[in-house]
Amino acid sequence: MNTQDAKRVLETALICAQAPLPLRELLALFDEQVGPDTVRSLLDELAGDWQGRGCELVAKRQQEILSGTFRVDIDESIPKSQ
Repeated sequence: MNTQDAKRVLETALICAQAPLPLRELLALFDEQVGPDTVRSLLDELAGDWQGRGCELVAKRQQEILSGTFRVDIDESIPKSQ
């Protein structure tokens, strides 16, 4: 799988997820075809891609490298309707 396809898979999974996704679940999407360093790099790219678009990638990193969780959230800089 090329990196653009992997990035699309991650983006789709994050947008469709009903709860934050642990890194190990994101890795499971690729059946060992894409490693953790590549997934983290792609997540960083997605975070950059989404800047200024009204949503952001939120990462809650825990002590174990494979137990951090990721979710899409509304960008705090977007004005909320009253």
